[in-house]
Amino acid sequence: QAVVHNGTAYVAGMLPIRADGSKELGSLEDQAAVALNNLKTVVEASGSSLEDVVHVRVYIVDVDTNWPKFNGVYGDFFGQAKPARAVVPVPNLHYGFLVEVECVAAVRGSA
Repeated sequence: QAVVHNGTAYVAGMLPIRADGSKELGSLEDQAAVALNNLKTVVEASGSSLEDVVHVRVYIVDVDTNWPKFNGVYGDFFGQAKPARAVVPVPNLHYGFLVEVECVAAVRGSA
């Protein structure tokens, strides 16, 4: 779910699907937490860390309502790390999800 090339991990879009395959279809906050935890798992599996994430792209349904909610979860999740970020408003996502998150991260010690 990530490609590492020349010291950079390109992480595919993460949806709120748990490791057991179950879908989180609850609140935006619950969906965001699952999607971001999936992102963290893939980032770490690629040899990077949240502190090394340099860019995040967020696809979000009903951005006017859901962006403030997502922003709160995102701020708690990344803490002091402040990667560049882009938000892409979308009319809908697969399975009725409200959010999808992808990122680019530096992989230390690889080139």
